[in-house]
Amino acid sequence: MFREDLDDAVAEQQRLRADLVRLAREPRAAAPRELLQLRLDAALLTGEATRLEAKIVGGRGYALSSPTARRAREAAFLPVQSPTEGHLRWELRRIG
Repeated sequence: MFREDLDDAVAEQQRLRADLVRLAREPRAAAPRELLQLRLDAALLTGEATRLEAKIVGGRGYALSSPTARRAREAAFLPVQSPTEGHLRWELRRIG
């Protein structure tokens, strides 16, 4: 039922990982925009992946002691962790 969503998330994770490896190999060549976008995209993917996991696991994923619930709590924290999602978006818009 969710194969297409999973395939999309895997493709995005692979893209982000390739970008991270590329930027890590030559950190001085990395533009600030690339770094900010990578950080934002990784946080967004984390949220998407945990929502997908919750759909697949179903109701048992909401049990407080479940690994799914723990990952959902951790992913929910990322948009407000410094730099916040709002700050990253603001910086990206400012840079252009």
